[in-house]
Amino acid sequence: MNPVLALAAGAAGSVVGWAIHQRWFNPVTAYSAIWGMVLALTTSGLIHYYPISGAAWGYIALAWIQLTLGSAAMSGLAYRLQPLASPPRADSMPSDRRLVTAIVVLTTLAAIALGAELAVALRGSSNLTEALLKQMNARYIARVQGEEGGVIPYLGSVAFTACALAGVLTRRIRRLAAINAIPLIVVSIQGVLTAGRTGVGIAAALFVAGLAFAPPAPQELQRRSRRISTAIGLVVVLMVAAGGFTLVSANRGLVVDLPGVDPRLSSTSRHVPFLPSVVAHLSVSPPVFSEYLKAGAPAMPFPGAYTFAPFARVLSRVGIGSPVAYYEESYFTPVEANVGTWLKNWYADFGPAGVALMPFVFGLVIAYLMARLRRGNCAGATCVLVLSHLMAVIMMSFTFNIMVLGDWWVSLITAAVVGAILGKPRASSAVSAGPAVS
Repeated sequence: MNPVLALAAGAAGSVVGWAIHQRWFNPVTAYSAIWGMVLALTTSGLIHYYPISGAAWGYIALAWIQLTLGSAAMSGLAYRLQPLASPPRADSMPSDRRLVTAIVVLTTLAAIALGAELAVALRGSSNLTEALLKQMNARYIARVQGEEGGVIPYLGSVAFTACALAGVLTRRIRRLAAINAIPLIVVSIQGVLTAGRTGVGIAAALFVAGLAFAPPAPQELQRRSRRISTAIGLVVVLMVAAGGFTLVSANRGLVVDLPGVDPRLSSTSRHVPFLPSVVAHLSVSPPVFSEYLKAGAPAMPFPGAYTFAPFARVLSRVGIGSPVAYYEESYFTPVEANVGTWLKNWYADFGPAGVALMPFVFGLVIAYLMARLRRGNCAGATCVLVLSHLMAVIMMSFTFNIMVLGDWWVSLITAAVVGAILGKPRASSAVSAGPAVS
């Protein structure tokens, strides 16, 4: 495959997704667009990866098709069981004030964890800049080697839930308020403290999904001019995420002289030293999946070990079962990396059946929730928040299955609890709002 074919496949899949769901933000379109761009970058020759095997290409295509089929099957079934032309519904979302309160509470909890982490980072440092930036590479090495963990484990994960809620609030008020961006800023600072980039990407995915799936407030339905403000807010938030990603990349001590880097890309390191590493970060996972298959596709010690890794780690601490390593094994592509897309995780957990079945299940579940949301059958914010977390898995699938992270599970559980607490608005305040998703 060459970059043109990869982009064409992504574009074609995006159109198919729109045809299935009649809206652009959906699992098939998001998956197709992201994978099309990643595969185009992988095959661009900027990094001369080892050839991707035929088996790997086959599994990539299979998962893509299965996600599409699952999404199409559930969308068709939902349409037959409950036609689109349903009666107008009362607005099922909590008030903006309650959303703001939830964001403030969650962000405050995350900030407490962040403050504890910052206090540790400041020990032995003369100033904040040295603590945050100059020691970033040392913290990254310590984290990878398991020598450094969170001061308050998983409390900072609630910032991810706040990011999804911030997306919801942005859609509701159709503008970017300061409170909308604060959760993503907190996650970005967390990324600097832990020298990690993945969290920023997950936070951005949750914000975008919350923004896309949330129904607009009834009183705002006719104010189309505010869509421009919403778009500006989205751009600002994505810029914050990109800034956090870039800051970590620029200060983590990333290897610049990567094997296989084309002279065209290598020459840019004089101006942007970390650019080759960023390109590798975005494009290396499909070749890693290929090398994993070539190495015999080693399986996990028990089915679902990656998928439910956080729970396995908790059980292992009380003497039940064996723990799952926090970091996957590395492969050389020739660039060394340890993430092989979500396909590697599904294959290691369930074998070839996992690659065929799990994307299909994701397509079914997300399409089902989208159908319920569109017809007003979801309770309050719960449906939107759960959908946002599932879509984050889809949007990050090009690198690895983020379900292996305890942060994702904690955020999902927090989202379910927050959604239940927020509940529905009082019946007296409900207003007819039309379809929830347009």
